[in-house]
Amino acid sequence: MSVPVIWSIAGLYPKNEFVFVGQKDLHDLFFGMPNVNYQSFNAEYRGAAKRGKELLKTIKAIYASTPFDTLIDLQADISTLLTRLWCHTKSIPVKTVDNVFFKQRLHIFSHGNTPAPPSMFETYAAALQKAGLKTDDRFISLPVNKNAAEYVHYTFGEKLDGEKWIGIAPFAKSASNMLPFRTTKSIIQHYASLRNCRVFLFGAGVVESEMLNQWSCIYDNVVSVAGMLSLGCELELMRQLDSMICMDSANQHLAALVGLHVITVWGGTAPSNGFCAWKQQETNFIEPARRLNCRPCTLNGRKRCRRKTFECLTRYTAQQIIDKNKI
Repeated sequence: MSVPVIWSIAGLYPKNEFVFVGQKDLHDLFFGMPNVNYQSFNAEYRGAAKRGKELLKTIKAIYASTPFDTLIDLQADISTLLTRLWCHTKSIPVKTVDNVFFKQRLHIFSHGNTPAPPSMFETYAAALQKAGLKTDDRFISLPVNKNAAEYVHYTFGEKLDGEKWIGIAPFAKSASNMLPFRTTKSIIQHYASLRNCRVFLFGAGVVESEMLNQWSCIYDNVVSVAGMLSLGCELELMRQLDSMICMDSANQHLAALVGLHVITVWGGTAPSNGFCAWKQQETNFIEPARRLNCRPCTLNGRKRCRRKTFECLTRYTAQQIIDKNKI
């Protein structure tokens, strides 16, 4: 979610150099930004303290090779505390993101009856502005990664005239953000039965990959790409899609980075919490038709339902989601 605002300052300040430090190798998200250097650090350790030590080690190495002028902390939690303290000892200015956690939690506890918190895009932009960096909403889409695009073309072929490519990402980290398998299978079955329609299933993890592979084996024109593509190739494949259906998960944000309008299904979470994807239309959001007095119940998702029914998800029908996706 930080990519659009980083793209903004990279374009507005082309003579400046920015180093973005993240937990995973996500350099493909910053493709086309020549003055943004992505650096990843080892964050496999459990516990904020150990992650914080690894982050500090990386920051020290970056500073030793290229001393930086300002640290902008977009996380501002216990894992970045050591880095902030170290910067203070070096007299390096530190700007931190505003803590909107209270506003987000209050919005959840009131089940949407309090003012919506600012989006994370606005929150990140405010942190950059503290460092004197102006931002705008110029970002539309990441530029085409030619190497990744060629690999996608080589692997899946060229889209035929009149053919529709549909992406479906049915999984998420938490059960409160996932449709029942029966509903998901019905959606896949519908698009698989259409002429000149090809379905691509997105996911991550061993269990997800096995399930998606099973569905892809049932239907001839359904392909599971779980675990088989690099992040850059996934982005280029998404760029070729006519539409994308997904839950409130990382895939909605990835698809938005290549300018794709996404049909997003919301369960325990809600778009009003500030985590909807970049420039997505509210008409593409699918929420329970009748307001539930227990929803939203979580900020990022939860594994269990307090009512043990996951009513916010079982209310959806496959046809309701299919009707929303006008292709």
